[in-house]
Amino acid sequence: MKNKTIKISRTIKKLGYGEQDPPVRHFFSTLSKISNKNHFKKILRKTLEKRPNITEEHFAYLIYISLQYLTDFDYDKENKKKKIESDLILYSDKIIKLCQSKYASTNVIERYAFMQIILALLNKPSLVIDVGASLGLGLMSLNTDSFSHIGVDSTLKHYLNKKVNVSKAIGVDIQKPDLKWQLACYLPESKKNRLELESVYKKLKREGTEISLIRGSILELDKVKLKADIVWTSNILYEVEGDLSKVFTYIKNLLNKGGIWINTDYRHGDKPFATKENPYVAMVRIKEKWNRIFEVLEAPSDVVRIIKQGNDFEKFIEVYE
Repeated sequence: MKNKTIKISRTIKKLGYGEQDPPVRHFFSTLSKISNKNHFKKILRKTLEKRPNITEEHFAYLIYISLQYLTDFDYDKENKKKKIESDLILYSDKIIKLCQSKYASTNVIERYAFMQIILALLNKPSLVIDVGASLGLGLMSLNTDSFSHIGVDSTLKHYLNKKVNVSKAIGVDIQKPDLKWQLACYLPESKKNRLELESVYKKLKREGTEISLIRGSILELDKVKLKADIVWTSNILYEVEGDLSKVFTYIKNLLNKGGIWINTDYRHGDKPFATKENPYVAMVRIKEKWNRIFEVLEAPSDVVRIIKQGNDFEKFIEVYE
């Protein structure tokens, strides 16, 4: 546990100098200075007792998200050290419970425009499994007007607007749906999305693609007794508290012949911030060509307001045909 504690402290310090929102950067910078205090050590110890394999970055963000959740978003602004320490003490037991059981997850619907385009490219009925589906909004958004504000070039516009044939849409998530937790997972820079989420959720529940949600862990996908044409993951692999190679095998085994895994994330997983050299990418593996990764589509960042062809767009079409 000592080595894990040291790694978490280093990660928190690093996040205090990161490229994220000033309130988030300020929070981690302050947290780094008080991470040797007993009240923080207690939260860390109790969390690691329950989740010894939690990743350092995931734990750090769970602390921030938990405080957002418990204080009704007081941490959208920069808070003084005294306030942060006071809240860590006041909400200690509740923070521990959340860190022991919850996962950071977001509902950036625009990311699913990647799926809409790729489904249109495949042009066939597809059973889709979304691993880490959260509230299921991404799947619900398929075949709706949810992507109409996204900028695409002329080569992609037809695919984005085309109605696709989703034979079944299934979301898998380890957490029970909790709207307030999902709101807390939005960082201050995405506050506008947070404010819109509740109304979007109600609209898509009423008008969106019909989905089924099941409880399950990415580390136990071998228990899912289904076969899929598409398995989708998004910004989730860094949270995996176990053997990633097993996850890859489980996903491959979920796929039908000719099935594909779409994983959306930054090109360089160890640098989770947008730069020209590190765009947000739809990385696709075909079951029969598993060791080849196709960068089919890309966006400047994971907010996904502009989409263009990825480096392997044409190659993917050639291979898949």
